[in-house]
Amino acid sequence: MTGDQDEPCIEPALFMRQHIANAGLVIVPMTGHTVNIEEPALFNAIAGEFLTAVENGRWGTWEA
Repeated sequence: MTGDQDEPCIEPALFMRQHIANAGLVIVPMTGHTVNIEEPALFNAIAGEFLTAVENGRWGTWEA
């Protein structure tokens, strides 16, 4: 998860998404490096959804 205003981290985040099996990527609009501080409710919701998906065996099952 990265903010769209966190320019130094966008390219590495895209690289990791492309090269790590089952990786996901969330780019939060109008947010910088500290997504958890700048948008705490959104960060918690996304992190919670991710953890629930992993816990229920639903993470990494999507195929294009």
